[in-house]
Amino acid sequence: MTDDPQPKPAMRELLDFAQATRPDINRQDLEGALLACREAGWTWARTMVQTVLALAHGEGPRELRTLATDPLRLGRRSR
Repeated sequence: MTDDPQPKPAMRELLDFAQATRPDINRQDLEGALLACREAGWTWARTMVQTVLALAHGEGPRELRTLATDPLRLGRRSR
């Protein structure tokens, strides 16, 4: 066990999780959205949480990418 409680990036595992839980999601589209999150300066923890929320709310890579590029939309999520 490590003393650092910060989550470590695990993009492949998050993509695997998304594919297992939402087979309708295109893996390459989601990977692009995750890269957009990183380019927008999101931490891995934020990216991971927002991705899981998007998946749980029936949203896809397009919505995740929009959140990364338009932070004001984050407050508009109503579900």
